[in-house]
Amino acid sequence: MVESVLYQIRHNGILAEEALDSAMTLAAFERKVTVLLLADGVQLLVPPVNGRLKALPLYDIREIWVERESLAGSGLSESTLPKFIQCVGQDRWPRLASQFDAVLS
Repeated sequence: MVESVLYQIRHNGILAEEALDSAMTLAAFERKVTVLLLADGVQLLVPPVNGRLKALPLYDIREIWVERESLAGSGLSESTLPKFIQCVGQDRWPRLASQFDAVLS
């Protein structure tokens, strides 16, 4: 059985919204869910921050990461991130991803 899932959100728009909905659904069934925003997915952080993204902690999704290099490429900075989002370097997240039962993009 899949107990832990990493959602890699690489897109903005409807694909990102669907990934967030799916993450919240899995979390509602008591799965450990972590979200990683990278590439165009970091656009969800452009103010105002996406409402679904802000709702993730309500679904007990406590680990929300953003790839530092994607963040810098988007013109956003770590200092503007909501407190519940952590930056992860591009060199580090593949190793972190290996700790999950499933990785979804």
